[in-house]
Amino acid sequence: MNKAKALGIVNPILGLMLIIQATTGLSNEILPNEFFEFIHVGGGIALLIVATIHVILNWEWIKTRYLKRTKKNT
Repeated sequence: MNKAKALGIVNPILGLMLIIQATTGLSNEILPNEFFEFIHVGGGIALLIVATIHVILNWEWIKTRYLKRTKKNT
């Protein structure tokens, strides 16, 4: 699978997981404790994994955009 296809799958999943984390985090007083822990804590771990995959797939872009060294004119 090429990088563009992988990002086409990973990005929507990452967005959905962010929405789920925010929703469950804001409604933790309403949700039953067991359900909250399963969805929010388990989802947080899954979010971390998917975010890591996202960074790995975009690493070249990150390097060129943010980690490049500028040459000083002397």
